Amino acid sequence: MLAIFVCVAGGCGRGGDPITQHFDPLLITSSAPPSGTVGVPYGPVGGFSVTASGGMQPYNWSWAAASGSTLPPGLSFSALGIQGQPTAKGTYIVTITVSDSQIPPVHAINNYTIEIADVGQLAITSGNPPDGVAGNLYGSPRVWWCAGVKVLLRILPQRYGWSAAVLVQLGGTARLIDSSWLKARFERRMPNRF
Repeated sequence: MLAIFVCVAGGCGRGGDPITQHFDPLLITSSAPPSGTVGVPYGPVGGFSVTASGGMQPYNWSWAAASGSTLPPGLSFSALGIQGQPTAKGTYIVTITVSDSQIPPVHAINNYTIEIADVGQLAITSGNPPDGVAGNLYGSPRVWWCAGVKVLLRILPQRYGWSAAVLVQLGGTARLIDSSWLKARFERRMPNRF
């Protein structure tokens, strides 16, 4: 417990008692920061919050790399906490300091380890698609409406590869067209949509 004595007119040597204000010890109450991944926003939505108790508010926060370490690249620190998107994997030891508003200020310091993992390898896990027949529509169509026109997108296996084919249906009439034709047509009607 810290006691502060404040002298006011009529007090401190003139027979009055000083005013005493007591503060609980200043402590950083945040849990350890979570691990992160390169290229992924750090922590929960909005970053990792820092909290303290005791002392005299408002608090002033800072962080620094511990001896022999560096700050995690891509992350920043403010009174709101640790935020950003890590750019390099590694183990980082940071020192977080909070100071209160007393004169002179009281400080609380904690060291934390932040592990940043490398982004995992991208892998396709769905297996191979089923075989197709050249000249026949392939797979289930993707259906959407565009400017009042029902559009079904399917893949058309070609003799030497694949191309997108679009089936445009107006009422009961359907027309198989090349996707580049459809794109050019809709760009004229709705510029900046593709």
